[in-house]
Amino acid sequence: MKYLSVITLLLASCNINMAYEKQISGRYYLIATDTKEQLDISRKLENGGYIGRIPARVQGYAVINDTLIFARTTGGYYVLNTVHDHDFAEVKDVVIGPLDRATFIHDWSNKYSIKFISPE
Repeated sequence: MKYLSVITLLLASCNINMAYEKQISGRYYLIATDTKEQLDISRKLENGGYIGRIPARVQGYAVINDTLIFARTTGGYYVLNTVHDHDFAEVKDVVIGPLDRATFIHDWSNKYSIKFISPE
């Protein structure tokens, strides 16, 4: 996942046009560099680039009070704590996942009544 973040940051900082870009909360965006199938959740940096937070193939997302972002991907479920995130944060310090469906439902979905939004 560390390589995904670096690649996303490098591509975005080169001013490459995105195939898809949609703000979902504050500095967090759904982005895809080539095709919509590569959709990930990234943080927009002060310099205008992006750094990946939740890996590609996002199939749904939910935002709770602008402090938590939940994502359903082809590789499992993820939780992003936006309160502790910053431009230089390591992914491992702000993202939990991937989680399997049962763990996600038990630990997160039931507590927050999560309703995923499908990317447009």
